[in-house]
Amino acid sequence: MATSSEASSNEICITSLHMKSPLAWEQDWDNVVRQKPAHVATIRAARERGCETCSLLCEALARFKGVSISQLTGVVDIQNFLIHWEFPRSGQQDMALEQVHDDVGVFELSVDKRYSWEFRTELIYLNLFTISEVPCHPSWISPRNGYYPIGRILPETTDSEETLAQVQEWLKDCTTTHSRCGPGAAVKLPTRVLDLGSKEMTGTVRLVETEETSTLPARYACLSHCWGGKIAETGMATTETLKSMKAGILIETLPRSFQDAVQITKRLGLQYLWIDFMCILQDDDSDWDRESSRMASIYQGAFITIGATCSRNSTEGFIRSLNPDYTSSLASSKYRTVDGRPFDLYVRKGVPHFTGDDTTAHPLLGRAWIYQEFLLSPRFLHFAEEELVWECNENSSCQCMSLPNFVEALSSHYWRPGAKNSYSKLIHSKDPRSLAECWRSVVGRYNQLALTFEGDRFRAIAGIADQLSAAGTKLSQGALSLGRYIEGLWENSIVEDLCWSTSILSPIARRANRVEWRAPTWSWASVQDLSSEIDLEFARNKTNKRFAEVLEFGYTNHPSACQKYVRYNYIRLKLHSTWEITLNKESDQYYGLTWWLLKPEEGELPMGIFPDYSWDNPTDEDYIGLGSKAVCGLLLSSNNVGAGLLLVQVDAENGFYRRIGTFRLWLETWQNSYSQVEKEMVVSLI
Repeated sequence: MATSSEASSNEICITSLHMKSPLAWEQDWDNVVRQKPAHVATIRAARERGCETCSLLCEALARFKGVSISQLTGVVDIQNFLIHWEFPRSGQQDMALEQVHDDVGVFELSVDKRYSWEFRTELIYLNLFTISEVPCHPSWISPRNGYYPIGRILPETTDSEETLAQVQEWLKDCTTTHSRCGPGAAVKLPTRVLDLGSKEMTGTVRLVETEETSTLPARYACLSHCWGGKIAETGMATTETLKSMKAGILIETLPRSFQDAVQITKRLGLQYLWIDFMCILQDDDSDWDRESSRMASIYQGAFITIGATCSRNSTEGFIRSLNPDYTSSLASSKYRTVDGRPFDLYVRKGVPHFTGDDTTAHPLLGRAWIYQEFLLSPRFLHFAEEELVWECNENSSCQCMSLPNFVEALSSHYWRPGAKNSYSKLIHSKDPRSLAECWRSVVGRYNQLALTFEGDRFRAIAGIADQLSAAGTKLSQGALSLGRYIEGLWENSIVEDLCWSTSILSPIARRANRVEWRAPTWSWASVQDLSSEIDLEFARNKTNKRFAEVLEFGYTNHPSACQKYVRYNYIRLKLHSTWEITLNKESDQYYGLTWWLLKPEEGELPMGIFPDYSWDNPTDEDYIGLGSKAVCGLLLSSNNVGAGLLLVQVDAENGFYRRIGTFRLWLETWQNSYSQVEKEMVVSLI
């Protein structure tokens, strides 16, 4: 390999053994040698002079663009073995290398100019990798501590023998080395499971009621899928179809995703499969209530959960044929290591990685029920659009092997790779505060996920609440560290948890189905705006001072209170500091917030208001017009910032109020100038 001094001569190729290359080296501010971008025409010339690296690059660029090498245009930049190739769109002139340096820098371009440039150019990403441990030149910033990135050549389909062998490798590593995942031992089966028979395909499966047949403990798989599509009657468990399903079901009559799940489960060597649609009676409310309450134990007990992540509904299936650009890679064996060993350097089109953000390509990620299934399962296998992604309580990986390089940076972001690991660490922590923090992180994402039936809003997260409650009981040796679960909030942190707010600047009105069911207004579940993330940051402060006491949780038959799917529908609070305001507003354009003015006789006080929903529609029953009266109830203060609830009265005789938003204010300003108008109140929130 070349020395650093040789590299600085600007005549060394990226693997140093080869002839002159236009990929010039430069000494960066942190004393790391990097490459400058090079024009494709210069790379072509180096190829003609015999540079093997530039020859490999030209072949790759020509293949993925679908043109001959002589027609290649644009500029190539290589950083950390990721090739950025930018070239002009059809009808646009080729760019000069100086344009890339002077015009495309993010910090040097105005927004309009940058958009204009992007409109005139296209960008393709390519990956350089090896398939074994190979040390790279020390001047490279290697994501693998001095070694080339290791990758896999992807198979043509996500159900290939190579794919299933990789899954078995992940399973073996997980069950033998991961303490938080467990060995995947045989367990008591759920109430009903599909018996797939022997490993050889027989063409039929049957539904088994395990207590009725005294089925022995065994391993089983679960399927996570999006409901929808035209599901055949044979795929639905009802009181009428139960008998025939127990006699046998033709696999070919099942929805495509169910067929795929049967195939994958059997090829993994498992006899039993649990699918909610086929194992819970869909026309029996009591059966649904009983079995849905067992969701936590069902998914926690599964040996593996198969995610139909790329499928929009049950009829689409989730096994995919992959893009040939990702499944075959160019390679050259003319490279040598420092000690002279030959190795292949591969280049392929960059695989679009599963990041947990793209619900268009991966519709499963937008569904609320699936979030619980994902977090509770010890092992979750995503069948994504372009490859398989593995997530367990201690590891994340993907078929092409690029994913581990980025997991640490992504792990705190809900669905993103590493999220299961982060969740598992929190619930196994010995610090009770970690459990509360875990819950707030889950809720922050969960309320943006869609439900077919809004009445499932609490049920679809109840399994996580049960798991956290159990973890708290174990941690505190009998005393629940979180306290009782109060419709999405926790008893021992209820004042902090009530400070949740919506982060959206223009919230929507509550949806029409609130007439059938709406969570209590004091619960975050009452927000039905999927674009609005629930912000619990204030509740995370460790220096909070409380200005409220909880007197009672209970249930009332008051017609304005939530009546369905809840155990508690009111909270009785003693607020030590309240005051009345007239709702008038001004807009602060810099922050994009709405500011409301408190107007007692002594003056006015600016307050940041965060509405829970839109108040602006006069035809809506939740309409609150300007000039209306509202009560501000202070709950907490931290670092001179006060936070509290904005309330409107529902029933004066019984002291019932409903929440319409939260507020923030500078506490010192309030206490010094306006605290004389405050008073103590007892309110019942519904």
